[in-house]
Amino acid sequence: MDTTAIRDLREVVRSHVNRTSLRAVARQVGMSPSGIHKFLQGSQPYSPTLRRLRSWYEGLSGSKSEEFRQPAFSPAEAAFITGVSARLINRIIDDQEIMTLRAGTETRARLIGIPELVYLTLRRHTEGVLTARARATLYGQIKRSVRGESAAVPFAEVGYIRVPVASVVDEVSGQIRQLEAARRFVSVDPGVRAGEPVVRGTRVSVYRLAELAQKGVSREVILEDHPSVSAAALEGALLYARTYPRRGRPPLGPWHTAAPSIDSADGQRTLRLVS
Repeated sequence: MDTTAIRDLREVVRSHVNRTSLRAVARQVGMSPSGIHKFLQGSQPYSPTLRRLRSWYEGLSGSKSEEFRQPAFSPAEAAFITGVSARLINRIIDDQEIMTLRAGTETRARLIGIPELVYLTLRRHTEGVLTARARATLYGQIKRSVRGESAAVPFAEVGYIRVPVASVVDEVSGQIRQLEAARRFVSVDPGVRAGEPVVRGTRVSVYRLAELAQKGVSREVILEDHPSVSAAALEGALLYARTYPRRGRPPLGPWHTAAPSIDSADGQRTLRLVS
């Protein structure tokens, strides 16, 4: 397998880890979490590892052909790239307005290709302009003309309307690069904070930084309180947290882990938490 194919496979694995967890993907592939982590960090896989990873991917895509080389994105990633909400993207998929790369029985993940990202972006730009039939025509032309991150024709003709496909491909490519840059600032290691995403090279939780920003704490104060985090890393972490929100319930507060007691001083019964 050439370097480009390995890089594309690494991105698919990374995407699934972000959507589920390192342990879940390791279980599906039949590898240890640390093995998956090393692969994501850029280590060259041995042949048996590569066979396991490719077999896992082929079970997802149902294809051993060129589709293996197609980048794929989750609805949450597609929402950032296209500016369309993840809820609407899922509804569009349910209505079979676009095709996905979802296949196989090992996962319920929906994978979205670049032609679909281009269509979703154009759908947003042309909201209220194109009818459902015109959108179907547009999608068909995009499927035929968009290959990777390039378009065979600059415009799609939908009735009397010329839709700028090539410029939107460039827009989508720029958003993909921005998302990739954000992910490079984040590390997921089962040996660091139990696999919670942290700013690379630190133990600073990505979601903790996002919580501070959501509470209105300024970027300057966050950086001052976390000297190991650069301004660029902070922006990458915040983008990562928006695209890959924390799954499940939030961490328990101290009132769940501390033993409460009743303080009866001065005749008042006050619940006191023991730290």
